Amino acid sequence: MHPPGWGRAIDPSRVGSVGCRPARGAGTLLPIRSRRDRSRANSRRAFLWESAEQKRWPGAGERRRLPNMSGAFREQDRKDEYDGRSGRAAPGRTPGSAEPGPLHPFRVGCVRALNTVPLCRGLEADLVFASPAELARRLRSGELDAALVSVVEPLWHDDYDILDGVAVACLGEVKSVFLAHRQPLQEMKLVYHDAGSLSSVALLRVLLAEQGLEPEFQPLPEMAAAAEVDNVLLIGDAALDFLFAPHEHAIYDLGVAWYELTRLPFVFAVWALRRSLDHEPLRRVLREARDFGMETLDHIVRERTEYTMDFRKDYLGWHIHYHLGDDEKRGISRFMELLEKHGLGPVYPPRYVW
Repeated sequence: MHPPGWGRAIDPSRVGSVGCRPARGAGTLLPIRSRRDRSRANSRRAFLWESAEQKRWPGAGERRRLPNMSGAFREQDRKDEYDGRSGRAAPGRTPGSAEPGPLHPFRVGCVRALNTVPLCRGLEADLVFASPAELARRLRSGELDAALVSVVEPLWHDDYDILDGVAVACLGEVKSVFLAHRQPLQEMKLVYHDAGSLSSVALLRVLLAEQGLEPEFQPLPEMAAAAEVDNVLLIGDAALDFLFAPHEHAIYDLGVAWYELTRLPFVFAVWALRRSLDHEPLRRVLREARDFGMETLDHIVRERTEYTMDFRKDYLGWHIHYHLGDDEKRGISRFMELLEKHGLGPVYPPRYVW
């Protein structure tokens, strides 16, 4: 069964024809107001749906060649699939093997979540997994050379380049970043939040401040307490677990709220690379991994075990997208303006590198 408030799946062909996109609530649609908006939505969604629906998973014996850091190539068996819950080996390198992995010699971190799986295809055995806040800390301390971090990390610290073209983003309902609240927004005095969150806390502060609201924020002591508190900001798989479980909270989806405010995508995470390093080979591998993930998205949807297959298909192929283009950059610029407006700066202009 779908969680409460889950919207029905939307046929991608309807987006251009009726000028609508999914929003909160079962079967509700959020109008796209202009022909230009419809064109942008179509182009973004076409990329994802083509990957999910038209590019089929190749035969078990077919192999893919991915670059390693030296520029040489090694084969990746496409039939191998990493499962974060079962611990099966990632394609390309057996854990503990003496053979250098595709990320060698760089130290790279990532969040372990369903929505990051398409970005990490073939790299899982070589990644350091941690929460967004912990990844940001390790990147600042020099323990990591690059990481998939909250977008506020490179905006608040002028030490990173951002990998162009790749992101974790949404255009409207995101499903896995929301405020679960029992109290009306105007009456909230205290909001608990996932201690590992950075971008989502900043985004919620901005969204509430735009309504003249400034509740206190405190880290949630433990995730098991999420259903016990009146107001809690949740992200990632913990948010989805909460959504699928019985609860008495209203859901304030931050992707929807941002779109209603700006009519722009919101970028939650980007690949940040330490500017002091020569990371051109790493950028190539990270782009290859994203492309591999999108080409095999249908397989990811079928083989993962979280939640339901219908949910995984809509979540990874519709609610989340992995492209960082002009509209996403405009969304980042608008977010920067609002961060500074509400005293959440200083912020630094992002430096995108291809």
